[in-house]
Amino acid sequence: MSRKTSYLAGADAVRTLAIMAVVLLHTQPFENLPVLTPMSKGTDFFIENICRFAVPSFFIISGYFFGRSAQSRGIHTAAKRTLWRVLSLFLFWCLVYAVMPKPKLFFQHGLGAFSIWTDFTFHRLFHDPILFFRFGTTFHLWFFPALIYAILLIWLFGAFRQTKLLLFLAAALYLFGMLGQSYRVVPGIGLDIDRFVLRDGPFFSTLPVALGFAYAQRKTQLHVNAWGLILGGTLLQFTEMIFLFSVFQAPYGDYFLGNIPQAIGILHLVVTQPHFLENTFLPKLGIYSPGIYASHILLQRWIDYLDNVIPPLLWQCVFPVLVWVASMLLCIAMSRSKWLKRFVT
Repeated sequence: MSRKTSYLAGADAVRTLAIMAVVLLHTQPFENLPVLTPMSKGTDFFIENICRFAVPSFFIISGYFFGRSAQSRGIHTAAKRTLWRVLSLFLFWCLVYAVMPKPKLFFQHGLGAFSIWTDFTFHRLFHDPILFFRFGTTFHLWFFPALIYAILLIWLFGAFRQTKLLLFLAAALYLFGMLGQSYRVVPGIGLDIDRFVLRDGPFFSTLPVALGFAYAQRKTQLHVNAWGLILGGTLLQFTEMIFLFSVFQAPYGDYFLGNIPQAIGILHLVVTQPHFLENTFLPKLGIYSPGIYASHILLQRWIDYLDNVIPPLLWQCVFPVLVWVASMLLCIAMSRSKWLKRFVT
């Protein structure tokens, strides 16, 4: 199948929107104002909710393209290629974050900060090596190991053509993760487990990746309303979050039941409408999503020092934009090198 007929502009557009949402979640606009008002709290709550589509979308779209690759190359070849690609991204950025000190340390020790930070990073991993298998050398890189574990499980079950059993296991992992995270404070069903332990690993990644894989492998047309799933899933997610917060004073969780129909709807939309948002700038930037995801925390740490020279309210709007633009420009620059392009696209 030629690229002209198989390329999904909508998938790259969604990737661009999703990475913008991730940057919003991590920069936390309107959450750290000197004085919090009902409007700023409401804005923070809305951003916290509306951006939760991002990572499940990355997972389900990755699963779909893995499934398409398995159809054309066979699952063994497809799995090896996908795993090597994700693993190389993960290891490269682990190395970057292992040697690049945080700004405060750099301002205190100058060039000596590089060796101090590297020693600290490897000392921490030596004493708790499980951390590396959870998120490598910094918290947000958890996405890459989580995707790797999902691909490994799909490879295992797919090799024996046990898709239904795979989906059952994936759903069980997702439910277990929710009970120990978003629903952990609910009496009788909540699990007293570190919420970040359950965010990492296969708990939240396997179901959307497996659903994307199964969607690509399906033999019959799926007759569903994509926008109905997206809007219904989003409404369910908002309802869950409001209920948990108002009744149980639960802190904001990462993933909810509503994220699953929402992600399925997004995938169905970009597959059935391959030219979705094609005439915008969004699809052209989708290729840089892995690099922007990996690099934005590094740049965010340095850009954050500008908050003292920009008025607080304006800073809440400017900060996420600066982080996203800087990360995108870095990825575009790195993509000009044949050696570095593989680590940002």
